[in-house]
Amino acid sequence: MPNRSTDAYETYLHDFLREDLWVCCPGCGLKAVVKTDPGADSFHAADASKIRVSCTGCGFSRRYAEQPDLLQSAEGSRRAFSASVRAGRMCDPFFYLPLWLQTDFGGELLWAYNPAHLRFLRHHIGAPLRERSGEEHANRSLGSRLPKWMLASGKREALLRKLDQLAEK
Repeated sequence: MPNRSTDAYETYLHDFLREDLWVCCPGCGLKAVVKTDPGADSFHAADASKIRVSCTGCGFSRRYAEQPDLLQSAEGSRRAFSASVRAGRMCDPFFYLPLWLQTDFGGELLWAYNPAHLRFLRHHIGAPLRERSGEEHANRSLGSRLPKWMLASGKREALLRKLDQLAEK
């Protein structure tokens, strides 16, 4: 376990959108991958033609630029799409599919976009000392936006065990 976390106030949630996102496949419910545009400096500037979701389990595939107005989910419910991209939710911000890496933690939902996001959470939550960087806009950083229940020292060990379980998923 790390002794201190120093980069959490220079890291933003959208930093994890440059890598593959792990989601639940709407076709079979297994893990699918949303390939993003790693060259984009922000997810708003991403090239829509490069973003796609695919599942090796059932062959489901969809491009973000060609997505239909409605998509049938594995549970049979239909969900409307909009052109906006939403980050910071328990679904991917492009197709709004449920995240693969999520679990209940004492009535709260613990989630991550991908293994890199999971490693960040484990490092920051596991560090007994969390140093702020002094950056002017650090309050927008992921380290300052994590909920209090994640940062409570009394829940640290149990939360780290849950993060380890997610990493094994």
